[in-house]
Amino acid sequence: MTNTTFKIRVTDRERVQRELDRAQRGCRAHMYDAEQVADEAAFFERKLRAAGFRSAKSRVGARAYGYASLGSRKWKRVVTEVTYERFPTGWFMVGAHREARWNQPTEVLYAPGDYRRIK
Repeated sequence: MTNTTFKIRVTDRERVQRELDRAQRGCRAHMYDAEQVADEAAFFERKLRAAGFRSAKSRVGARAYGYASLGSRKWKRVVTEVTYERFPTGWFMVGAHREARWNQPTEVLYAPGDYRRIK
């Protein structure tokens, strides 16, 4: 599995796509694209606000994980996992790699500071 770590603003779609292509090299299914990364970061931002983190400063340090859709759960699938982190200037993609999964993973969001899971 390719494991890459970096820090790229989610709105920089060209660089995001380049890193996703590197992590997903040779893959044909269960893949991410730059548009999905930006949409997912916006989703995480909304979830943090709904959880009571009203100011941008209070959201700094949040960490989130997203997974490409699996579809069937009958067989083990290799999916792309993307790691996000909230910095003072916005959301950044800080990691991407392929991972073998038996179950259907969902997005996971951790609060800044104590890293409690936000549902």
